[in-house]
Amino acid sequence: MKTIKIFLLVGLSISLFISCSDDFLDTAPLTEKTEPFFFKTQQDAYQALIGCYAGFLNHDNTSYSWWAQYTAAEILSDDGVAGSATGIGFEADAVDRFDIGVNPSSLNIYKAHYQAAWVAIGRMNTLLEKLDDIDWSDVSGGEGLTKDQAEAETKVLRAYIYFCLVRRYGNVPLITEKTEDPAKEPQADPSLVYGQILQDLKDAATLLNKGSYSPSTSTGRMSEWAAKALAARVYLFATGYYGKTSQDIPLGVGKGSVDKTGLINYINGILSENEIKGYLSDIINNGGFSLVPNFQTLWVTGTAEAKRHDPNFPDYVGENSPEVIMTMKSSYVGNSYNGFSKWIGPRQVQSDSVYGTGWGIGLPFAKGWDLFDEQDTRRGASLLNLQLERGDAGYDLWSTKDQRSFTGFYYKKYIPLNAKPGLQDGTLRGGNGWSNAWYQDYTLIRYADVLLMAAEMGIDAQSNLDAVRVRAYGQDYVNAHPLSPTYENIMHERHLEFFGEGIRYYDVLRQGVEKAADILAIPAPGITVKDGPNIYGSTNIVLDGNNVLKTSGLQQIPWDEIDLSDGLLVQNVGWEK
Repeated sequence: MKTIKIFLLVGLSISLFISCSDDFLDTAPLTEKTEPFFFKTQQDAYQALIGCYAGFLNHDNTSYSWWAQYTAAEILSDDGVAGSATGIGFEADAVDRFDIGVNPSSLNIYKAHYQAAWVAIGRMNTLLEKLDDIDWSDVSGGEGLTKDQAEAETKVLRAYIYFCLVRRYGNVPLITEKTEDPAKEPQADPSLVYGQILQDLKDAATLLNKGSYSPSTSTGRMSEWAAKALAARVYLFATGYYGKTSQDIPLGVGKGSVDKTGLINYINGILSENEIKGYLSDIINNGGFSLVPNFQTLWVTGTAEAKRHDPNFPDYVGENSPEVIMTMKSSYVGNSYNGFSKWIGPRQVQSDSVYGTGWGIGLPFAKGWDLFDEQDTRRGASLLNLQLERGDAGYDLWSTKDQRSFTGFYYKKYIPLNAKPGLQDGTLRGGNGWSNAWYQDYTLIRYADVLLMAAEMGIDAQSNLDAVRVRAYGQDYVNAHPLSPTYENIMHERHLEFFGEGIRYYDVLRQGVEKAADILAIPAPGITVKDGPNIYGSTNIVLDGNNVLKTSGLQQIPWDEIDLSDGLLVQNVGWEK
């Protein structure tokens, strides 16, 4: 981590840059201000908070490549395959198969993303340390920011990034303040990391109080509702991944194993199951959120495709709908485009009437289409079925575009739109070229997720499950096809509801590593794709579930960071050189 030392220290400067669609995120960029002369006024704090949001966005949404959290999560899940171009190396395929032997030279798969996470955390730690030094008198440019608000929003952002780190790598340092040499920070016990995440979210939920949802307050900034919803997601993942796994989960090569029972007891001491249930109930009863009536209108491109066939189809509901609880804002200017859209877009498709081009990283299998009932309105909103939508001619054209592992399907919710720079709130706007112009916000937590988490935890389970199903199928169908709120049924409903949103892999993993290995395995002869890479002696997609067991579903820590740590960082089991 010596490579990111300067950012964690924030000793030379803080670069604050971002431009998004609401007033807060549209604030003019700072150039550079040295720390000794900064963090003095409310305006300084406000600008530093913008910098924290910039780090939050840059860590994931703008992406450096497919490494970002949600592209990789779709590759890892049972829904899809690595994709990419036919002439590209097998790095993404190594991740897809949980096997570095597929591409042994890939020693730094997530390096840029890993570094960006620590840059963001460094900014957040610095602001939190400086809160007591700031004069909170209301001044021009301070936008009425209070100390409580700054602390709470920053803690939600920090909790989110730490959650991304710990659920991907399992074993990471825990740095909550400036350190003279962050490279000398060893990996912390995961219980301490999860405990810090939940403590941050607990603090934020107490400090933030902006009232129930309204379009004017839904601006992409963190809220008490985001803190509470994220806490529920963290709690369910940690208690599931560690509580439902029978095998040991290593702390890294040669470091022993996680005390799984101790971890669960520790985090329950910070936020108990009943407190998490209270959070979910509070969101449902007092948050002011609701399900958007038409599922497809949640997504920009899906709505545009529907309107191509039916001009009377309902409009895209916009970025700040009553279903959005936590989001990453994107913009058509600056460096805040939605990188996920770029990477999952179809390769070299510049002339389609609706769909824009991308890199073809992460494609859903055809079997995903069959998961959905014909009456489920989520199917056509979640998957682009090329044969169905563009016929033989379109299928044949797209299949020749240098697309590795062509399946005939693409993830639809965030697929790019063929406009420059794209469609946002129904308006075409000028901006960057196609490769960095997609700016549909990335929704991190929707109200549907809260309803299904509540059902999973036994809170009005039947009614909360039915609410999601009624939106998908209609009341008559649900009446005719009732579904009891068992754990298995709720997890299946989550699979359908969040298909292509980067959630499925972690929902699989939190069912326990053994169950995950069973779900993720693709035994020979495998799944047939067009132009699949020759791996394990076949161009079909084959995945050995033992690879999931060996790695515990965790990912490679970049070797450059391990080498720079003088032995304090240890690689995860299964990703050794």
